[in-house]
Amino acid sequence: MRIRRSIIVTSAALIAAALLLAACGPKEEYSVRPTWVPGETTAAAPATATPPATATPVKLFDLGNVYGVRKGAKAPTFTLEKSAVVTEMVTYHYIVGGGPTPGTIGLKAADGTVYGPWSTTGLDGQGAVKNAYWDAKPNVEVPAGTYTVMDSDPSTWSTNDQAEGLGFATVLGTYK
Repeated sequence: MRIRRSIIVTSAALIAAALLLAACGPKEEYSVRPTWVPGETTAAAPATATPPATATPVKLFDLGNVYGVRKGAKAPTFTLEKSAVVTEMVTYHYIVGGGPTPGTIGLKAADGTVYGPWSTTGLDGQGAVKNAYWDAKPNVEVPAGTYTVMDSDPSTWSTNDQAEGLGFATVLGTYK
């Protein structure tokens, strides 16, 4: 009976250890995880269903995850099914030792129309890393369409394999 109980306890401990290791994910250039994001982060573009109109800002686009990051991202693209007022945009620039001086972020429509760029304010990231987040509050209406997030410093824009090399970015707003 003691041996059977010992086997069960050992098996449970091994399963718990395996789950913990799996949750840690693969190591990247930096083993840092973003701590501030305007809500949960996801590694996918927003759902294709059109959300109902609301006065409370919602995520129009959100690309990010909790795995380690590296610098040097490509600009992500997303589609709005309806026109919206972009109330806030955030990009992530975690760099060991401190983020770069905040620059500008904006949107470029598929037809070439540029919205912004807007100056950003730097917000601290994990471990009080200065300027890890670049935050803009444009309050600009944009029509339905496909947009590319623009960042003035893609060489420091954070990404990872899970994001397929695309820059971590969140766009909040209200649908019209």
